[in-house]
This record gives sequence, structure tokens and C-alpha cells, in this order.
Amino acid sequence: MGFAEEFKQAIDVNDGGKAADILLAWRDREDANHKYAIIIYDGMPPSQIHYSELLQWLDEADKMTPRDESLKSWYRQTALMVININKNQG
Repeated sequence: MGFAEEFKQAIDVNDGGKAADILLAWRDREDANHKYAIIIYDGMPPSQIHYSELLQWLDEADKMTPRDESLKSWYRQTALMVININKNQG
């Protein structure tokens, strides 16, 4: 099982500790899903990341290719959900 699938499973069961550990081990900075995962993890309230920065990260991720194309829609939709939560927080 790859990092993208493991991270998704950790998020699905609300295991933030495991998600953090996976992000630390997942070093593929060229993977769009990795960038989306950073948005998902770092953007969850209470977040210190500003809404505009999350949007910038989303734009960067959208220009990248995911290693696991089958998970891209979940990652992008979840990242958008997190971004929208932040929009409504401030």
C-alpha cells in the first residue's frame, strides 16, 4: 500500500497521529496527492495557514501529476472541503 492510500485511510478514520506520521515519511514532493494531503492536514482547524495560502497550494497541486491517479479526486475534493472550512472561519 502506498502513502496516498495510507493517508486517505488515516483521514477516513480520523487518526490524525497516523496521518502526521505518514506525511513525515511521504517525501515525494512531485506527487500532487502529497500536496493535497498537506492542505488537508495543515488546513484543518484550528489552522495557522491562511486561506489565501491554502488556495495557492491548491493551485500548485492542480498543476502537478498524482502518482496514484485513482485517488486524485478524493484528495482534491477533500482539500477543497478543508479550504472552504477555512474560508468560513475567517
